[in-house]
Amino acid sequence: MEKDKGNILIKTIIVFIILLIILSLGFLAHLYLQEIELSEEEPKNIIATFEELEKNVNTKKDNNQTVEVVMPIINKQQKEEKTNIASNYYYSQLDEYGKIIYAGLYSNKENLKSGNYKIDFGTKFNDLLNEANGENKLSIAFQSAWDAFSYDNVDVFYIDVSKVLLITESKTSWGKTTYNVKIGTGDTDYLIKSLRNKEQVDNAEKYIEDISNKIVSALSSYSDYKKVKYLHNWIIDNMEYDTSSEKEDTRNIYGALKNRVIVCEGYAKLFKYILDKMQIPCVIVSGEATNSVGKTELHAWNYVFIDNKWYAVDVTWDDPLIEGGGKLTDENRYRYFLKGASEFLKDHTENGKFVENSIEFKFPTLAQ
Repeated sequence: MEKDKGNILIKTIIVFIILLIILSLGFLAHLYLQEIELSEEEPKNIIATFEELEKNVNTKKDNNQTVEVVMPIINKQQKEEKTNIASNYYYSQLDEYGKIIYAGLYSNKENLKSGNYKIDFGTKFNDLLNEANGENKLSIAFQSAWDAFSYDNVDVFYIDVSKVLLITESKTSWGKTTYNVKIGTGDTDYLIKSLRNKEQVDNAEKYIEDISNKIVSALSSYSDYKKVKYLHNWIIDNMEYDTSSEKEDTRNIYGALKNRVIVCEGYAKLFKYILDKMQIPCVIVSGEATNSVGKTELHAWNYVFIDNKWYAVDVTWDDPLIEGGGKLTDENRYRYFLKGASEFLKDHTENGKFVENSIEFKFPTLAQ
């Protein structure tokens, strides 16, 4: 009897060991196949060269063209062909006052191209401003709305946020004060320096659309993973990091596609802009990062939603400056490509408080 029990125990252990070996081999095979896919030679000319992309790009505006104003935000009844869980990601974290301001900005994207259009909220904030500390609450809502709007809507590249003002007008009658609130500008317009009027903004927008649509078309037949990978590589191969800190438009998509010299925010916005067009969820994340020599600096990167999980991509740091003009190796090119929290957050630290006087935003939770 004891011998039979011993045999059963031995057989059980053997079966358990065999199962462990099978699972281990399966896991190793999975890692191996992933490595093959990551390091496989990329087909040539998936996305055309910049020179080819710029051919037949029309930068002139048709004077007879009628442009419709984008209508107000986020109607839950509206349906898109494909749901993008990153759409209006930061908008959803605002309070009721921040959402009103964001909606005003969103519905006036076209009007804002003039550089001096005022968004009039009337007395919508009257009750708030009659509260104790109401002015400070509105100031925080305004700054938070701008932060959310600029991170969610990277296509609004033409506004210099530092020139935009929150204007509060008050009128007191019979002991009661009524407040009217507007968003506008002071003595100068709020357009970026390189664009001086709406026609120039429209031309820049048309240029961006033409280039980006060709990229989207070139990648249309690939899986989401390969779209992300090939776009990541195309940006690395065609962009240059601005080490001078003196060039214009290094933080927006227009400077990225027109001048091809950008900083981390420009990399992150361009990556998000084109992934948005391909309906692949992507958000911009800010914080600090510590490089290989131990220097910590403010930084921006992306989180991308693939196969029902969020992964980190730092296109800027996957495009390092190579001393002596050497070739970028696959090890460096993919060091920060689709990484989980355990690896990526070793040298990247999130900070949801984009600027002072703003709420602290939350980021997606990365896969491990």
